[in-house]
Amino acid sequence: MSALMATLHTNARDLSGLRTGRLLVSHPSKRDADGHVMWHCICDCGKTKDIASNSLTRKKPVQSCGCMNATTAQVKRLIDGPWNEAKSYVIRDG
Repeated sequence: MSALMATLHTNARDLSGLRTGRLLVSHPSKRDADGHVMWHCICDCGKTKDIASNSLTRKKPVQSCGCMNATTAQVKRLIDGPWNEAKSYVIRDG
């Protein structure tokens, strides 16, 4: 256990090296307002982000720095076309 980890929380689980989706957990960085240990994560796209330990260990953990949402939206626009963003429906009688 690193010295920083020892000062942040003595009972905290060491998540260093954990991979969730596009994120690789590097090292603990600080605590958030709720007392959760924040982990410095490196995304496959190259960006870094500090993420709370509970967000990395829950049933559906954080998967990316946010780039996955942008990529998913871009693919959806290619498949559905731009018209799908402002869909309107006409109700006809008869």
